[in-house]
Amino acid sequence: MAVTVTVNDEQAQQTMQRLASLVQNPSGPLRASAQTVRRLVQDTFRDTTDPWGKRWPRWAPATRAARLRRSGSGQVLLDTGKLYGSVEATASPDGVEVRVGTEYASYHQFGNPQHRAWGGPVSPLPQRAFLPVRSPGVADVPASWWLEILLPVEAAIAKAAGA
Repeated sequence: MAVTVTVNDEQAQQTMQRLASLVQNPSGPLRASAQTVRRLVQDTFRDTTDPWGKRWPRWAPATRAARLRRSGSGQVLLDTGKLYGSVEATASPDGVEVRVGTEYASYHQFGNPQHRAWGGPVSPLPQRAFLPVRSPGVADVPASWWLEILLPVEAAIAKAAGA
């Protein structure tokens, strides 16, 4: 007795083609992930909290007084909006890149113990991290961020797989 089994794998082949196409050109989901990263970074400014949930230090009394004299925003790191507005995230076939386009961003991200406020004596600038970077070159993306960042990619994979 001979048994013949014929499998019609046309549907599986189509699914594999859709997945391969997504792997070759992931730009759509990665652009959505980049927008998510930008929003998450900008949320740190609005929440005055670093990516890991720690509140930013308040202004020193002298800084608060200076901001009130200049009628600034009254919120830490949002005085002019230049730093906040310079946050950019872009997608490439290799992933997502975040850039902050001000010359002083690293002083706020990592703190600056030698800071001199308005040319005066040393007045240390505390760390107010807004990027998920613990020290130069050491990223530490919180799990809650990963869930949001990867959601567009996972949705694209599910769609391509026909789920």
